[in-house]
Amino acid sequence: MEAETLHISMTAAPSRSSASSLCVRKAIWLTVSLFLIITLIIAIAWSVLKPRPPGFRVSSVSVSNFSVSDSELKGRYEIDLNITNPNKRVDVKVDEFIFLVCYDTVVVSAPKPVLQQPLIMYAEKMREREMKVELRLMNTAPNGRKKKMVKDWKKRVVNFNVRMKARVTYEDGIWGTKEKFLDIYCGDLDVEFFSIKDTGKLLGVGKDCNVTALEED
Repeated sequence: MEAETLHISMTAAPSRSSASSLCVRKAIWLTVSLFLIITLIIAIAWSVLKPRPPGFRVSSVSVSNFSVSDSELKGRYEIDLNITNPNKRVDVKVDEFIFLVCYDTVVVSAPKPVLQQPLIMYAEKMREREMKVELRLMNTAPNGRKKKMVKDWKKRVVNFNVRMKARVTYEDGIWGTKEKFLDIYCGDLDVEFFSIKDTGKLLGVGKDCNVTALEED
């Protein structure tokens, strides 16, 4: 009687390492997909909210100890600003302020930090804030501009303008925050000097500023 030969075929089971690698890839794919979906939802939410930049208004300008000649320019400014939040649902925080006073196109104020802490304007309350800025004149204007300023000063009215740059952060309780950088221009600020010519004040009741959101790189 011939002996029967038993043939057993065995297929190797998948290794644990390949199964773990597959799970890791799926987890990464799900995480990336979830992140992209959340980012898209937040972007759509902010496009619906459409937060508007805060409004800036120069309400007062005072100049003291002012002196200008062909060789010298000195003085001190006190400028009062009103900053308002036009948004009804979004809080606004303003910081990283750069503040310059110019005569024509020439910067005549010495640089100085003007915000020790951010200004926050809430949508529900405190939608308007006031800020006082004190700056000293900087003796760097070209002689040609100084001569023109001397002529204006003798007529008792000098036209200044204020330029600012600031970062604004929009804050929503659900959709987080969104940042923009602003370019702010307050032009045609006529300062009238009194009989004592080293002191002057802004003519009129104040000027609204033009605010432009800078494009991101």
